[in-house]
Amino acid sequence: MSRPDRTHLHQVFPLDAYGDTLVVTPAGDAAGFHLPHVHAEMAAVGEYLEKQDLKHLIIDLSRSRYFGSLILGQLIALSQRVRERGGRVALADPSNEMREVLKIMKVDQLWEIYGSRSQALSAIAKRPLKGYVALISRRAFPVALVGGAVAVWWYWPRRNLDHWYHGQLMEMYRTSRKLIDSSPSEAVWDRHLTKSREQLAQWTEELQVVASSQREPLRHLIYCTRDYLFPALQDKLKLDSYPHFMFFQEMTNAEKNMIVPVIDQAGSIRPAGLTNPKVTSSN
Repeated sequence: MSRPDRTHLHQVFPLDAYGDTLVVTPAGDAAGFHLPHVHAEMAAVGEYLEKQDLKHLIIDLSRSRYFGSLILGQLIALSQRVRERGGRVALADPSNEMREVLKIMKVDQLWEIYGSRSQALSAIAKRPLKGYVALISRRAFPVALVGGAVAVWWYWPRRNLDHWYHGQLMEMYRTSRKLIDSSPSEAVWDRHLTKSREQLAQWTEELQVVASSQREPLRHLIYCTRDYLFPALQDKLKLDSYPHFMFFQEMTNAEKNMIVPVIDQAGSIRPAGLTNPKVTSSN
């Protein structure tokens, strides 16, 4: 943003230039200034607009709640000059009283109206390319760099944790399913249960630490690990086992909430005919 030199002018109509847009901020109603100064300054505003080759105009009314017909007349004339050059004109931050005056005078349709200067600038002003480069070099680049680092730290680990724990649980289920299908002895199955219990206890502890700062899928995986998979293994993954059914239910819920889907892995190995025994028994 550039600002013209302060002289005896620009006291009634202070100016700011933002890219291709001139911002005029009337300092108050004409009653507070000498009439010749009002006309002289508006002439200076017009000259500045032409000299700087500015296209659009924003009139910031935040410095006064009311402007009479003289100031409004000057602003209407300036607005017309901008429109004749193909530019847009907006009012920023008019008071409720000022809105009523504009409506009564039937000139409220002459301008685009925004609640603040920043809103008007966002909608109208176009910063030159060199302005963007300067802004990035001074402020935006460090902010973007820090923001990017935070984003990488925040999102990347979450996505990996989702898939890693999900994959480990599914692999434990597959291994257990294969072992059951081989009709193992009680001793072999007990050793498998002991090893599985220890591993699931470790995963549960890890998930409880990270899930508070992670996404919903990890909380679903806690339920799968702590409440459902080991009880299902103890029941030898029987189809009429409620933990067996809930294991797949929670795994599916976790998959649906992951940023990067796992292509419904839980559904792909879900045994045919597995239903919720509680619902079935209630029917």
